[in-house]
Amino acid sequence: MGLLSSRLSLGPPRLTPSLEVLNATLGGRVHFVVPYAHPCFSLGSRTGADSLYNNHTCAHVVEQYTNRDSVVDAFSAYLNSGGTICLASGEQCLLDAYAPNNSKAFLPPRKCQQGNLPSLYVDVRGAADVSAAFGFVRRTKMPVSIKNTGHDYLSRSAGARSLSLWMHNLRDLSFDAAFIPSGCDQPGLPAITFGTGVLTGTLNAFAHAHNVTMPGGADSSVALGGGYLLVILRSLSAFSNAFGLAVDRVLQFQVVTPDGVHRTVNACSHPDLFFALRGGGSGFCAVLNVTMKALPKLDSFPVVVTAFKEKPNAATQTKYIDFLIDNALTLASKGGLLRWGGYIEPSLGLTFVNPFVSMEEAEGTMTDLKQLVETELNSTFILQRETSYLSFYDHFVEPTTLPNHAPSALASRLIPASLFNDDATTATRSALRDAIVAAAQRHDITFLFAVAPHFFGKGDGQTSITPAWRDALWHVFYIDYWTFDTTPAQRARIYQRLEEDAQVLRRIAPDSGVYWNEASVFEPDHARAFWGSNYERLLAIKQKYDPDHLLDCWKCVGWRGASDPRFKCQQPPRVDESKAGSDPGYFDLNMMIMQATLGAGAQATSGETCQPWERE
Repeated sequence: MGLLSSRLSLGPPRLTPSLEVLNATLGGRVHFVVPYAHPCFSLGSRTGADSLYNNHTCAHVVEQYTNRDSVVDAFSAYLNSGGTICLASGEQCLLDAYAPNNSKAFLPPRKCQQGNLPSLYVDVRGAADVSAAFGFVRRTKMPVSIKNTGHDYLSRSAGARSLSLWMHNLRDLSFDAAFIPSGCDQPGLPAITFGTGVLTGTLNAFAHAHNVTMPGGADSSVALGGGYLLVILRSLSAFSNAFGLAVDRVLQFQVVTPDGVHRTVNACSHPDLFFALRGGGSGFCAVLNVTMKALPKLDSFPVVVTAFKEKPNAATQTKYIDFLIDNALTLASKGGLLRWGGYIEPSLGLTFVNPFVSMEEAEGTMTDLKQLVETELNSTFILQRETSYLSFYDHFVEPTTLPNHAPSALASRLIPASLFNDDATTATRSALRDAIVAAAQRHDITFLFAVAPHFFGKGDGQTSITPAWRDALWHVFYIDYWTFDTTPAQRARIYQRLEEDAQVLRRIAPDSGVYWNEASVFEPDHARAFWGSNYERLLAIKQKYDPDHLLDCWKCVGWRGASDPRFKCQQPPRVDESKAGSDPGYFDLNMMIMQATLGAGAQATSGETCQPWERE
């Protein structure tokens, strides 16, 4: 009967004897996964669970559906709900993220289906829980996944028919003014140790209370440690140019490896795994907590904001992006002083910050930008002094108009500094400008994040991110959203547009890479794009600590291809091939991905049967 009791009979599903033992071992913290929106549906595919329809519970779900705090606190809710959809079949259980009370999303004939959601989850509270779960999946061969807050764009924090480890409730926090990694002989450093489940907003406030700074990403609901430590989720920030990426500041990890062993990992203990976790992403172990170097409190620094008064047309965006491309390298590094970094949205404006210049120096630096914005673009320019990282974050970073709990997809590319210097051809710069402006017309969101550690430099040599990060200046990415009633064919067309524009960036920057947390789910030649020359070393570390591929995930280190049954829901969306040749708008997404992959020089491994989108 398998791991789950038969659901052919009426009534709620039951745990099998082996799961009952695990549940007892973990104090009753093994739970079935029911889609978050399920109480609103009278039709479902989870036999025996349809009785969960409840009008009162549905009203609560509708009320909280776009509340970020409520979403991250519920296992079956994912802020990027695209991860819960089975891309290949279109199975899902979603409300309307833009109007959750829209009954068209959940009344018949709409059906609630499990999609890519796990079957069960463990509410992890410590290392012993992870060890017990790993032992169970080793014995039973049940796939395992790891989830924290559900932001993952590549669906790695979900997984159909898997047992998920929910790391969200590991929320310990401590400050040490002179932390020394275990087993190391070195001076102590100010550091914060935080559990995997601690959210960015909580960490910001904690650091501020201890008069230190912990720069992080732009979303307060992201847990900085991540379930697998996904390159430390949102490893980049507006201060990355000045202070480096988050991985550059990690001092130590507490983890459980697939053999069930609780390990302390740092530069002196398991240095190979330390290297892998500082940029190698998912698939090596489950991270329990992270200790990160704390920076001194920032007490006075300038912030520059520009804002369009109305949505700019393509001509205005072209003039704006031209200026930013021409001045990007100067602002990032001129004379070792101008270490500006921040966020650009061609349809809205920018937010830049610099912790190393005075207000007077900032005003002088930004004179040309101010003139352009106010006189030629008829827009707003603001130069403001901030007194702490927390204040900057609360005023300029946290406020967002991005939709919550809406399914989405994206594609991205790191743009190297060499494209901005004097040796770059006018044609190359123009191609970058034209690509960005065109993408801004085609996609819901176009971001140019000036967050690469350009001024900070190469780091300590113990990080496994792609070397392209160290050579980059901008991280460019495009996001598209869809709704509950978007068809699989329409989703496929969304992915097609993203792939087309990503391919333009690949041609402009062929030797660069991709930030794997914000990458296309179908990124071709992913090993080179995500890790570059570090991949072979990472693969050897993966083989050492996870030889049985217990923690394999989509396009992670050691990924063996989409033919693995655990990835059945992450295949390209199916389209109606009967339209091929008769529909001028028809496209073959699989062929497009194959062509992009082969164009990057990738080849299938001899002896393997590969689908077009698996080739490496």
